[in-house]
Amino acid sequence: MADETIDKEALLKRLKDGEEISPVVGSYGGDLFEDKDFVLEALELNGRIMEYAAKKLLSDHDVVLKATKFSPFTLRNCPETLLQDPSLVLQVLAVDGTALQLVAPELRADRNIVMAALASSGLALEFAAETLRSDRDVVLKAVQKDGLALAFASDDLRSDQDIAFVAMASNTAALRYIEPSHLAKDRDFLLEAVKKVGGSVLQHAPPDLQSSEDFVLEAMRIDSSSLGFAAKSLRGNPDFIIAAISAGRGKGTAALELAPRELRGKRGFMLQAAKSTPQALRLASEELRSDRS
Repeated sequence: MADETIDKEALLKRLKDGEEISPVVGSYGGDLFEDKDFVLEALELNGRIMEYAAKKLLSDHDVVLKATKFSPFTLRNCPETLLQDPSLVLQVLAVDGTALQLVAPELRADRNIVMAALASSGLALEFAAETLRSDRDVVLKAVQKDGLALAFASDDLRSDQDIAFVAMASNTAALRYIEPSHLAKDRDFLLEAVKKVGGSVLQHAPPDLQSSEDFVLEAMRIDSSSLGFAAKSLRGNPDFIIAAISAGRGKGTAALELAPRELRGKRGFMLQAAKSTPQALRLASEELRSDRS
């Protein structure tokens, strides 16, 4: 008993000191890893200790709960009875919602369980039962948390434009998951998205629209930041930038701020810009601002 106490204290000290776990654990007897109190204490220092814990402890609610705080995927090795335990599962999902993939199928069809998972990770929608991936409120919660969760919604809900705009407000890359897919290339839909979400939507627009002067100017009338997501050929085109400054109305300086630095160093260009926005001088290169000629 004395030797076991010494082993326990020595191992805990080495874990606390941050030693690599494999060689540390290999120096001690297996009996130590059947001791629930020891394993609980060791888990506070290094979650990987669960890799060496006795199999019987994988059925212990207290041990598993503490282990899942380090890695929810400890559930992968647990018996089915624990994967069916709503109280345990809810606590694990609070740490990582994507652990929903590991729980019993009946819990993945439980609305309360799935909503708890989505509070932690919108992408947990991937592992919800099909009926819940067709539930509008469930999908809305998922895309509010992470717009990319739209990829896992039912086809009907991926074609719901209100849900699509909520998803894009969270992550503009959600545009690629909208159904029907041609909407992501539709001029009117994208302009509406700029109104609801902002100019950053353009970074996921098709190249022909990113390089369309008419489309980008229209987007800029809604949100001047749209220029920052236009094709490089437009952002470096002096004539287009002047047109963009005018399109920006009272926010014309935004277009000028997004113009390449070398353009803002050209006298002729900046004189033209100054006709549309009095703030142009502020954005001119230092050399031009010092030019009194």
